[in-house]
Amino acid sequence: MMSNFRVLLILLLCSCNPFLTKHDVYDGQATLEKDEPVHLKNSLEWWYFTGHLNGDDGNTYGIEYVFFHFTTHTGRSNYMINFAMSKPQTEEFYYDYDFFGSRKTLEAGVLPLNFVKGPYSLSGEKGVYALDATMQNHPVRIDLNTKPLRDPVFQDGTGYENYGGLTSAGYFSYTRL
Repeated sequence: MMSNFRVLLILLLCSCNPFLTKHDVYDGQATLEKDEPVHLKNSLEWWYFTGHLNGDDGNTYGIEYVFFHFTTHTGRSNYMINFAMSKPQTEEFYYDYDFFGSRKTLEAGVLPLNFVKGPYSLSGEKGVYALDATMQNHPVRIDLNTKPLRDPVFQDGTGYENYGGLTSAGYFSYTRL
């Protein structure tokens, strides 16, 4: 678990490097068409899904499914996937991740998103997504289709968050899928 923390810490620290963030795409007001697709020059971006699911077995499950894209100082795109599921009734927790580099895994500036890497996939746009994931080391799988029940919420009204002048990040969320 500590090595996962180190990888995330390195990602976050690298994303704050002005040399890496000088090409980040943020121009005042976020829009879904501009900010939901992949930006190959951005230092760090992510698409994440968290929530509670009611299983066919009557249990409630917590879920986290995150796709990270980050670009190194050499311009190489890298990806990391986190997938976690909990079952509070029995205090079970499962976690899996994958880390890999690729020159072209997601197409820049294009919607719908269409990401497939081994047992993980994410496709869709504007709140309508298909999520599929199978943990490599645990008997856990999700196969979800979402649709928004509310309009997206944009961080601070603009959809951008400034992190102390070090970097900015586009941020919007669907609060009900």
